[in-house]
Amino acid sequence: MKKALILFLIISNKVLFAQFGQITSVQIIPANPTDADQVKAVVAVMLGGSPCNLNNAVSNITGNNIELDNYYCEGMLTMICNRTDTINLGTLSAGTYNLIVNMWTGCGPYTTVDSALNNSFNVSTFSTVSKINTSSNNLIVFPNPSANGEILLQIPNNNIYSIICYDGVGKEVFSSSNISGIHKLKLPDTQGFYYIKAVDNNGSSEVIKVMHAPE
Repeated sequence: MKKALILFLIISNKVLFAQFGQITSVQIIPANPTDADQVKAVVAVMLGGSPCNLNNAVSNITGNNIELDNYYCEGMLTMICNRTDTINLGTLSAGTYNLIVNMWTGCGPYTTVDSALNNSFNVSTFSTVSKINTSSNNLIVFPNPSANGEILLQIPNNNIYSIICYDGVGKEVFSSSNISGIHKLKLPDTQGFYYIKAVDNNGSSEVIKVMHAPE
């Protein structure tokens, strides 16, 4: 009888400890996202069982409210387990957002154990370039999108341009000068949107939005 009681207490303690969970921090990256960025939530948690794994993460966006549900599964070892996970929320329109992170544990069925509320952040308009087009009266880019990252830039009327290519977060990835006629460009290997800024000899500029992705 005494052994059975001790065993019951051990099992009960293990179950109660395993149900412990706390969200210790929530961070948005990049720190100042724009509507051209892939916005990500970095969620740090502390659980009561080890090892601990993130089984699933589900985000729902309603207007400017984002609800992120993280589902964790803990092992049988009763000890504190800390982990940090990065969840992609995707590209967001410019505005102010409120992120709510819900923490679920139990390996299924799950029980909610903690929430991190009122994590507000702003998404600004991509501003490295002032005007973005997918086509231009003066410049022609093809194919767009490009499956292998190679595109041709056609400049009519023997005009001469300098070009700068930016990635989705506004970082310059390459540049070239004295471009005329038909010029081959090679986008970075990472698939996504890029921005080709072309400047003529008079200082006039325009930007074309291109995409490295299968058509």
